Amino acid sequence: MIEIIEIDVKDLHLVKPLWEELNSMHMKKSIYFSNDFNNFSFEQRKQKLINKSKLLILVCKKKDNNEIVGYCISSINDSEGEVDSIFIKSSFRKNHLGSELMNKTMEWFDHENVGNIEILVAHGNEEVLPFYEKFGFFPRACKLKRRKK
Repeated sequence: MIEIIEIDVKDLHLVKPLWEELNSMHMKKSIYFSNDFNNFSFEQRKQKLINKSKLLILVCKKKDNNEIVGYCISSINDSEGEVDSIFIKSSFRKNHLGSELMNKTMEWFDHENVGNIEILVAHGNEEVLPFYEKFGFFPRACKLKRRKK
């Protein structure tokens, strides 16, 4: 049995192994910027998140052994919302955990009266777009970045 709970920012370290797994996946899928993912640490990401005005950190936790199998981190900064990071361990996908996390996150944004919400999807990870479309998110622009030589 898996439960979804909210954790405090002081417990953000609990998602580190999953965040690192997600970062590694992005590094493998990235055609041009794999070094950016390789050089981006959890501590750097944590600091960026802590600097945001409001955070919601949800985790999917196995009740029998407290193993964290998924998470969603969302933020509000200057009345702008963002789903900053979401990840479910591959062996726990197809159990609708991602949808449960997103539903709880959208409820939080609604409760906070935040309507302008964005999600950044790394190039190479476009297969997640249909998942986000179920929650009303659609591609708006394609941001290009010059690769360091």
